[in-house]
Amino acid sequence: MGKYICRKKIAVCILAYNRLSLLRETITSVFNSSCKDYKLFILNDNSTDGTNDYLTSLKKEKEFIEIRHKKNIGMGENANYVLNNIDARYYLMLHDDDILEVDYLNEVLNLADSDSDIAVVGTGIYTINENGKKVEEIVYPGFKIPIIMDDKEYLKNHIDGLAFPWSGSLLNSKKIGNLRFNFLERPYCADTVFLNTLILGNKVGYIPKALFNSRFHKDQVTKKMQKTDLDLLFKEWVFDFEFYRKMLKEKEFDKSYIKKHNIAINTIMLHLLITSPNFKYYFKFLFSKYFNILLLSPKNILRVFYKFFKLLNKFQKN
Repeated sequence: MGKYICRKKIAVCILAYNRLSLLRETITSVFNSSCKDYKLFILNDNSTDGTNDYLTSLKKEKEFIEIRHKKNIGMGENANYVLNNIDARYYLMLHDDDILEVDYLNEVLNLADSDSDIAVVGTGIYTINENGKKVEEIVYPGFKIPIIMDDKEYLKNHIDGLAFPWSGSLLNSKKIGNLRFNFLERPYCADTVFLNTLILGNKVGYIPKALFNSRFHKDQVTKKMQKTDLDLLFKEWVFDFEFYRKMLKEKEFDKSYIKKHNIAINTIMLHLLITSPNFKYYFKFLFSKYFNILLLSPKNILRVFYKFFKLLNKFQKN
């Protein structure tokens, strides 16, 4: 079978697997968009929860393309399937629990079309809970109007807190080339590696307005990993840190930004240390070369000692 040709500017691609109740909201938000220069693709990853019947019925009312995989290939490969098999000017990949604001597509498309060197366009986001209620508005405070940055300017702002997820960011297919996600080797930070590799040598567009809703809930892979696989999380964050540090050196960043980056990884190590289930992990993170207790605030130093005595008490009881 040949490639799917998207004759609209944006291929909106929903990666769907067994979240029927949330998928309905995602699809509705796309169809409610004020922009019509898109084609909706729903990549059904062999769902078993009624998604198949729902999409079959929906085709009688709405126009979209369902790509139904014969076996479950996983989110990473589903994302790569989009890049390998759908021919489009721009990609917008969505998880099956994301929600777009009505003007999202119009605003990101207008900015992307203004400069052909833009590889990625992101926006501010709302975090929403399982019920779709908005919990927090996250908009980078450095800008008042949409802005186009080169890669170095983006990295500077990223260190200061500018960030947007790969799901919910408009991607320029001409800039992607052969770049793909590698969730098999980098299950936690494959999206970071993908986005930053894509950005290097290109430009980034950012709209300082919350136009995208990112849902946080108990069944997310990231949350499960943070509770059950600290070894993997540690390796992934260290890889991510080294990846950034390499880029900062190549772009000849001054020492103040290197220091900010060191503080950021130190904060991550503090999080791992505080969540350590036993002394094995506690001391692993405490004596890691990426952790420096002297960089912590007095309050966080107390948290480190509190965790020690908490684990000690647990050990003595056992």
